[in-house]
Amino acid sequence: MYFSDLERHLARSPLGPVYVAYGNNAFEVQEAVAALRAKACEGQDASLAVVEFTKEQRDAGVVMDALLSVPMFVTSRMVVLQNAGEFLNRHRKALESYLERPCESSVLVMTVDKWNRKTKLSQRIEALGGDIACWAPRGGRDLIAWVQRRARAVHGKQIDAGAAQLLADLCQGDLSGIAAELAKLELYVGAAPAIAEKDVSAVGMGYSAYQTFDLCDTLADGDRAAALRVAEALMAEGLPPPALVGALRSTLRRLLDTRLAADRDGMAAAVAKHAWNPRDQEELRRRVERFPVERLVAAYRRLLVADLEAKTSRYPDRLIVERLLLALSSQGRRATASAR
Repeated sequence: MYFSDLERHLARSPLGPVYVAYGNNAFEVQEAVAALRAKACEGQDASLAVVEFTKEQRDAGVVMDALLSVPMFVTSRMVVLQNAGEFLNRHRKALESYLERPCESSVLVMTVDKWNRKTKLSQRIEALGGDIACWAPRGGRDLIAWVQRRARAVHGKQIDAGAAQLLADLCQGDLSGIAAELAKLELYVGAAPAIAEKDVSAVGMGYSAYQTFDLCDTLADGDRAAALRVAEALMAEGLPPPALVGALRSTLRRLLDTRLAADRDGMAAAVAKHAWNPRDQEELRRRVERFPVERLVAAYRRLLVADLEAKTSRYPDRLIVERLLLALSSQGRRATASAR
């Protein structure tokens, strides 16, 4: 089944013995696990009804014991294995044997990055109704349709195509960001049945995606002071330095993808593909034209280094951000000087 079928499946049927959530949509994979977990905990003590094993705990015997023995005070137990590809490959025969006669009071939930539907194990899981395909929208219309489905299914709200386009553009297509903004919008519109563009603008104008575009403008100008001011403002609003680096990386990646597409297919086609809201296409065009592809590649590589430093370095996060902005603004100064 697809992720979009899961809610209907859980409403109509009891939990099956096994589920595998897979695909390139990490957000929906985790949403699927959360929905299955919530179903397993209905009327039961969650601390007893669900057990999740880390990679270090994934001995086949331990997992099988958990599936074959249900603790007192609950009627069923769910065993969750995140990123279970290695476990699945190592213990495929044991899982195949277990699923021939699974315990009626246990549910095994696994998440994997890749899923081969042609194996004996995958076909058995599919026969039990437990495969959950989670594919990311392919951009454009697919993304707008995803926003509209989620607004309707999760929040009971209609959202027209223009508002959905604006929200997708504000969040740069990030599904977790879109989901968070939809939750805010539900509270903002209250009892109103629909979310309009004006609502998205009112709630989402502070979203970091827009402000990181402003940051890119200052970097293109080589204006170190302005770049530091924008970054300080974002962090003062509560955006952690690692998240700022990630947002800037995402913004530059979008500019780079658009630049490469423009060199291949022409600017008009490129901006139409990467800016879903027509009103933002001219802004994207203007920004892309300021960066030659070589400079975007160099900036993106420097951002990858900063992203790694933010996650692993002993340096303070703010120092990492400052060093990054100084390096990128220096590129801007050199580009401005050579243009003269």
